[in-house]
Amino acid sequence: MFTDARKFFASAVLSFLLLFEVIAAEPISLSLEDSVRLSLENNTTVQQEKIAESVARLRDDSSWNAFLPDISLSASLRNIHSLSGSNDRTGTDISASAGLRLTLQPGVGETLRQTAVEHKRAKIQQDDVEASVSKTVKKSYYAIATERQRLALYEKNFALAQREAFLVNKNYEAGLASELSLLQARYAAASLEPELMKAAQEFRQTLRAFNILIGLSPETEILFTDTLDHIFPKACLPENIQDRIEARHDVVSARMVLELAQSRRRAATLNRYAPTVSLSESTAIADLQKDISPPETAVFTLSVSIPLNGYIPGSSTSVGVKELTAAVERAELALRETRIQAVEQVTVLTDTLDRLQRSIELTRMNESVAVRAYDLSREGYDSGLVTQTDLDSTRQKSLEAGFAVLNAQYLYKAALIELAYALGIEESTLCFPGEI
Repeated sequence: MFTDARKFFASAVLSFLLLFEVIAAEPISLSLEDSVRLSLENNTTVQQEKIAESVARLRDDSSWNAFLPDISLSASLRNIHSLSGSNDRTGTDISASAGLRLTLQPGVGETLRQTAVEHKRAKIQQDDVEASVSKTVKKSYYAIATERQRLALYEKNFALAQREAFLVNKNYEAGLASELSLLQARYAAASLEPELMKAAQEFRQTLRAFNILIGLSPETEILFTDTLDHIFPKACLPENIQDRIEARHDVVSARMVLELAQSRRRAATLNRYAPTVSLSESTAIADLQKDISPPETAVFTLSVSIPLNGYIPGSSTSVGVKELTAAVERAELALRETRIQAVEQVTVLTDTLDRLQRSIELTRMNESVAVRAYDLSREGYDSGLVTQTDLDSTRQKSLEAGFAVLNAQYLYKAALIELAYALGIEESTLCFPGEI
């Protein structure tokens, strides 16, 4: 009976594992929005930037401790013992002391400002990384959609070639086609199989890379719910283009670098010429081995230190200020260059979208011509007016025309995503309704 129970339990466990395996093997439905969300949750670079931002926020929230005095508490034990055997002036003394000390440098305000700017910059860098990852995921998502359609074209082309070979074989058996035509048709169909296998392999590799990008197992089967649409409206820039340029993550970051450089120079200048003030309060208790009693007196000290080195030309202090001035100038140049590059990037992407929109029109037109040419070639081949070689050529041109359309459509979508990222807005705000 015990054996039967074990068999039943083992059977139940096996059934559960098989059921779990079936469930796990089912594909996951994934939209573009889901893909972006998963990537932001699992991407290591995003997680690192979140940690960096949290540390910068902690420093900013704790910047008030610049006015927190140094607190010290110490105790000492002193034993005096004789080396010559005499007991005169020997004994043990226990003492304790406590003190507070606060040093205020003239540039402390700028130090607090720098901490706040560093926090803002860390947040900007985190937002930029998240936007960059989202951009990459969107492009990869649509790349897979394009690859899937490309694979479907390969499969359709292979099926057409097989159908042609089948018809030629029937005609050959009926004495209506030559042996050479049969061999050519069979070779044309067989030669497409390696291309189909290669396309399928490339699609699986692209899918594995996408799974890794969004934090899933490489072997996860995904059902993509969003597809690359066939509407490609003319891209239009927002009216506040200059404001969008200034709000770009790289421009804001460069502006903060300049602000930090200016703040460091101001702090160094203040510390170079202005005095440093120190406040301290201390007290001590001696002879604790005899009696423990509170201290009766304390010592308060106020000291002012004037840095005379700052007034000497060529001193390390003055050279340091000049180096910080040079850092400000470099930051100004970097900010100017970043703005120029941002404008140039937006201009190039806008021109690219205009060109790709026209390219889509032409590739679609070429596809229509190629498909019609293939249909006519099939009719001509059936009538004996077109050779097998010409039929294969028109079918291949039809396939290449379909690839050209898919490529142009993906490039347009990718450029649209890049332009939206460059302006820090959604793709939908770049376009107005319209179909080409």
